[in-house]
Amino acid sequence: MINYHKTWAAVGSMLLVLPLMAGATSADEGVDGDNGVLYVSGELTRGACNIEGDSKQQAVRMGTIGSGELTLPGRKAHGKAFHLHLRNCISSGPEEEERQTGTVVRVEDQPEARISFISARNADDPQLIAVQGAEGFGLRLEDHKHHLIQPGGEGEPLVLQTSNDDLVYWLIPERTRAKLQEGAWRTTVYMRLSYE
Repeated sequence: MINYHKTWAAVGSMLLVLPLMAGATSADEGVDGDNGVLYVSGELTRGACNIEGDSKQQAVRMGTIGSGELTLPGRKAHGKAFHLHLRNCISSGPEEEERQTGTVVRVEDQPEARISFISARNADDPQLIAVQGAEGFGLRLEDHKHHLIQPGGEGEPLVLQTSNDDLVYWLIPERTRAKLQEGAWRTTVYMRLSYE
């Protein structure tokens, strides 16, 4: 089960618009009628980037994993993808990802979104999520590029695109040095979206 928390920041501003009308005359010119001024104000806030309701709580069913898939420490079994759908997030706009280096170039005042996953860590390999009920393995969490995401760590900044608000993550069972013990297992992972 994945639970959800979020933080976000808002930026407010006030705008006073005094339009100039072409051909307008002043009261001193003696034209019949009244003159007036329209004062317009408002507030611009940063959108409350959040996760769609169907993504906030999910049950990821990993299915049956044979012990033959996890024969040696470090060996991985078949994984399972899950999706998080974002909404009301501002596109990163001119932010680009360098293909060769993997670095991210940001425009200074663009908002930044990060997703963190919090769970118990495996006793034999703290980079893995701990499971209860079976032993000898943990869950490896990876992003869509199959980069490891450690439990409890803050995620990398997301490059948000208006055309792509679907984030894909992977859960992959990975053998540890502990002795394998078969059985039904489960775990809970808490998720936090921060948006600044």
